[in-house]
Amino acid sequence: MTIIRCCNKGEHKDIMIEELKLPDYIFSDTKLKNLKRKNFIYGRNGTGKSSISKAINEEYKENYDVRIFYGGESFIYESESLDAIALGSTNAAVQPQIDKIKKEIDDINAEFNETEINTLGNRWKNSYDQYKQANDTLEKLYKDGAKFLKDNYSDIVGLSYNKSNYKIDKEQACLLDDSSVELNKSILSKTNLNEIREIPSPVYDIKSFMQSLSSLLKESAVKSGVISFSNNKEREWISEGVRIHNLSESCTCLFCGSSIEPRRLEALQSLISNKAVEIQNRVVKLKEMIENKYVVYLSDLKTNNIEEDLLPTLKSEYNSARLKLLDLIAIHDKYFDDILNILDKKDAYSSMDMPLIEEPLELTSKIIEINKIIVKHNKEKASLYIKQKEAKNKLKFNYIAEYNQKYNYECLESDYSQKKNIYNELEGKKQEKYKALKEKQEKLVELRAKIIDESTAMEFINNQLVILGHNSFSLKQVGEDRTYKLYDSNGNQRDIKSLSTGEKNIMAFLWFVQDLSNITKGADKDKVIVLDDPMSSNDDFAQYFIIMLIQELLKKAADEKYQIFILTHNIHFYLNCRYQWWKGYKKSEYDKSTIHLRKCDIKTELQYIQNEKDDLTNSYDALWTEVKWLYHQNKPEYMANPLRCIIETFSKFNNLSDAYTNHKELEKLLNVNSHGIDDLNININGKTREELMNLVKALFASHNALTHFNGYWQDMDD
Repeated sequence: MTIIRCCNKGEHKDIMIEELKLPDYIFSDTKLKNLKRKNFIYGRNGTGKSSISKAINEEYKENYDVRIFYGGESFIYESESLDAIALGSTNAAVQPQIDKIKKEIDDINAEFNETEINTLGNRWKNSYDQYKQANDTLEKLYKDGAKFLKDNYSDIVGLSYNKSNYKIDKEQACLLDDSSVELNKSILSKTNLNEIREIPSPVYDIKSFMQSLSSLLKESAVKSGVISFSNNKEREWISEGVRIHNLSESCTCLFCGSSIEPRRLEALQSLISNKAVEIQNRVVKLKEMIENKYVVYLSDLKTNNIEEDLLPTLKSEYNSARLKLLDLIAIHDKYFDDILNILDKKDAYSSMDMPLIEEPLELTSKIIEINKIIVKHNKEKASLYIKQKEAKNKLKFNYIAEYNQKYNYECLESDYSQKKNIYNELEGKKQEKYKALKEKQEKLVELRAKIIDESTAMEFINNQLVILGHNSFSLKQVGEDRTYKLYDSNGNQRDIKSLSTGEKNIMAFLWFVQDLSNITKGADKDKVIVLDDPMSSNDDFAQYFIIMLIQELLKKAADEKYQIFILTHNIHFYLNCRYQWWKGYKKSEYDKSTIHLRKCDIKTELQYIQNEKDDLTNSYDALWTEVKWLYHQNKPEYMANPLRCIIETFSKFNNLSDAYTNHKELEKLLNVNSHGIDDLNININGKTREELMNLVKALFASHNALTHFNGYWQDMDD
């Protein structure tokens, strides 16, 4: 058999655990000392072996690669659903979760089955069919109702009215009495009114206009009183003379030879200035403004008659206001005619006084009066539009209500709502299941990602089984979850339930040994191997096989530089794993520590074994050693159980039918009050240790075995 090295020589410093902190509620001494490369710890169940394993891991896992073997169940998981096993501590922990979640996924998928009675899927399908049928019935009513309204009341609902409109409008369906129906029809019968634009404000202001006109009339190109003309021919003649004289150079008249006065010279020069042209242009522009804008505006006012478009109730008021406006317009027309005549007489070379002309009243007030009437009209138009719209809606909702009543809408809607609620409830549950399914599928993917490929371990296990001649089973990988099925020597698949405890333990221990060589684990740390009661089976082959593997580990410990702890309550296992360290070895080569755990009162005491005579030689010897130790601790109540086992073993070996003949008091003390081999504390009815051992001595003496008793009980007198 090959044991794979745990680490290379010289890879790490050879530093070992030398002492260990122990919990004070279990052990009387809180430190486990004198630890060596190989450590053998023997103690009955209940003495704290697992607490030591736990303490090693908790205290040293950060600095050491601590590997603990707790038994086969920690490294092998039996999947009944797959009829296969998972190997390794990680896989053994993960695979149950995978199996559990796969079953949960299967259960959820089974719930989705629409053909199986009473499943969620079946109930959902039936509910959906009923809900759809009820919905289709309602949808047909909406479609037919919309067609009915469009065909018979298109003036109310329009030509594009459809099912969607009907579904919205049905929420406001309301029956009207006959009088209300007729009232709303009459509102609809009213003629629609046109909106009328208001009259624009006047484009001129009389007062401002008069001021501008007065200013223009007073304008003159020649200063008044200096020079005057009888007519335009005179003005033209003199103007031509001014140009010939070139008065800018001479002030002497070429006609009479007289000097021209400066004042008159200035007046004469103005005849040929641009001011006259400017004044004349202003006159022309003003006339154009009057003729093209003011007069046109007045003309538009006269022709703008809105009587036909007005509400009848407003016509009288309008006509009265319009007559007043027309009268005022006539005055304005006359006014502007007079103004135009005045402007025709305007001479640019002479100033005019503003003639006496009556200013007409402004048009604004009359226009405002008419516009108020127009506003009333427009408001009534808007009001009529709103009233007609409301009337249309009321009639529409009435016709819908009538149709719904005729075709029993309320019952159909109630049936639909009931079936919809049932469907929605089941749909909600279905979606919850889908959500749970998705989450579990994602979790399954996550768990499968944690699975470690143990095919190397499988090959190692199969090879070792062949080498050791154990051919009752072999492993073959199957499935996506990297599980392994069992096959016998003939290639037939074995039920995983057929695996014995011993076979499972062998498989688990082989995996553990193989995994010690895993370079991905703790490669930078010194290795500490802890075997916590590795024997969980009475299978002789399993015990022999595992003992061989452990002895190999012990032999390699020094070379491979790992530290090993073996903890057990099995005396046979303890004696064989010890590998006869007391014989054939120099103490300097032992490199081992042997510790026994003894229960005293409620705490465990540590017994460090320094020589062979203090160690155990067999199971029977172990019982005597325990009794002797308890005797020295003055614990007679704890001595009863091992004494009972000693007498039972002695009886079987000597074929005694009743070892307690004539010793009934002792039988009662050892048997009556005992509840089991691990029931250490027994009521011995006040007997002292000496009294108890004297009773035992007497029993052995009665069977001619006093020498045998004295050989084991050296501390008592004959």
